[in-house]
Amino acid sequence: MLVGVEKIFDEHIRFRFLSKPDVAQYLINHERKPLVLNNLCEQVKLAENSNIGVRFNGPQFKQIVKAGADLFAKAALDYLEENLITQAEKARRISEASELDDIADCLAEGDEIVNELD
Repeated sequence: MLVGVEKIFDEHIRFRFLSKPDVAQYLINHERKPLVLNNLCEQVKLAENSNIGVRFNGPQFKQIVKAGADLFAKAALDYLEENLITQAEKARRISEASELDDIADCLAEGDEIVNELD
């Protein structure tokens, strides 16, 4: 089951990000993908083995896997974006602190000049 799920999953990611192959490759090679695939297989097995007796046919099964791929892609890309924004914010703060240090140095030099004139 896992091999079939992974094939559908990867094909859907490639199709979804057809215009962005680098993003598709990032998601296909993502370190958490095996965990997601295993959990997805377990959930399908649990649903099929439950008291309701649900059996997923081909199209239903593919739709479930595609929905899992979409959720995974959104979560992985949101997490990546959050980390990039955090890094950008850190860089902005460092730059801002550097500018404040430069201003403080200029003020200190101005005070020295004023003290020399007195």
